[in-house]
Amino acid sequence: MHGYTDTILMSSYVGLEALTVEVDMATITHVNVVGYKIKEGTNPFMTFLLCKNQENKMNVPVIILDENTPRPNLPTTVCNELIQLLENQNYNELSCKDILFKGFYIHLGEVFMFYDLSNAQWDTYDFLLDKNYLWFGLIDEIINKQTICNNIVDPALSKFFLDTPSFCLLEDNNKNPLEVPIVAYIHKPLSGLNFTFVFGASKGDVTGLFGPYYYFTSYLTAIKDGGWGGNKDPNNHVNTNTDIVNNKGGIVRFAVFLKNTLVSETLDGTHDGWDTQYESLFIILNDTPIIVAKDYEQQCPLSFHFIDRKNPTVQGDYSIM
Repeated sequence: MHGYTDTILMSSYVGLEALTVEVDMATITHVNVVGYKIKEGTNPFMTFLLCKNQENKMNVPVIILDENTPRPNLPTTVCNELIQLLENQNYNELSCKDILFKGFYIHLGEVFMFYDLSNAQWDTYDFLLDKNYLWFGLIDEIINKQTICNNIVDPALSKFFLDTPSFCLLEDNNKNPLEVPIVAYIHKPLSGLNFTFVFGASKGDVTGLFGPYYYFTSYLTAIKDGGWGGNKDPNNHVNTNTDIVNNKGGIVRFAVFLKNTLVSETLDGTHDGWDTQYESLFIILNDTPIIVAKDYEQQCPLSFHFIDRKNPTVQGDYSIM
């Protein structure tokens, strides 16, 4: 059965079963902090707290422990360090009651400490700049794309999640694994950027190429579509939107649930009537990926970003500010 559902699913984190609460704390010199948020709803999903390391790559925060670091209550000590990190980019005052320690995990000699940040208020996450230190990333971005916008994910973090797949998954009350969403983007002029972030992508009309549904694309395509300036776009079409003509606009980043999807590499008619059997369509047209979702509930805005048009590497190739 396809179509809208208002069922609210309750989820649980599969990876918690692998955690322990006992480690030899005396020998620990540093810890990798895996902070995650679970967004409940019709389509629950997770995001993970990431920061830029010394190599300017996205990884989980690392907290150094010296001989003066209190060891008997290490989870609280690390929690306080994490709060200081979060408050540098967050308007709300946080406390350890907002952040729940879930356990330790040892992988290849490295200590990982897991914290549930779902109850921690995050007021500055909607609009992110490239220079921002902290981000929340999807598993699809960490493992598959290995980028978040134009920020590179540390390969070591991708390998950690590949080696430990239970840390990638949520399950429902019946122990059924829940879908992991993909990341997708759309470009918008300045006048529609915040509106789209708050309310989501608008439904296309009946003249849409694949029907009156919700259209998304890749980061590179969204950046190129929104990055050109002047009165004509790259296809020589006259543009009347003054925001885009005046180089004002950006992109909105989404988590998109494909559900039962049809993948088509060409416009050969095999996708005709796709919406009678599938909830989404993934198709490549002229080297451009197009993701079409049938229902509004298949999307969740994550962040929005202005486009930096000052220093394109090639014509139409930009990055976020």
